[in-house]
Amino acid sequence: MSNNTSNVNAQNLITSFKYPEDVDVDPSGNVFLADTDNNSIQKYSNSGTYITTWGSYGTGNGKFIVPAGIAVDPSGNVFIADTDNNRIQKFSNSGTFITKFGLAQIMVAAKSNDFYINNTFEFFIPSGSYIKLNIG
Repeated sequence: MSNNTSNVNAQNLITSFKYPEDVDVDPSGNVFLADTDNNSIQKYSNSGTYITTWGSYGTGNGKFIVPAGIAVDPSGNVFIADTDNNRIQKFSNSGTFITKFGLAQIMVAAKSNDFYINNTFEFFIPSGSYIKLNIG
């Protein structure tokens, strides 16, 4: 297989890791792995049995570019530090995309002969509050 794709066999099982960066465990003991160079998240039972994989390379919801951190909350939700997309993505325990936050977007555009920068910063506060700040 190409180095740009996951090593997946016919049963849709990941057969190798490519730079696994982080792991966490949910309240049921399932293990979640941030498989960085495969741009995916893998889920295993506490005995090591493969359960599922989600994610692929990209910028859309549920896609990753260098997922390097992972955390599971007490409810079993999975938070992924999507490093090169500059965001955190939140998923259900089964891998369904829920939301994203922490995205910092910087847009530079030319208007006449002047340049301006329009910044949008979004933050998620652990209490559940969401803040969006526009500067520009």
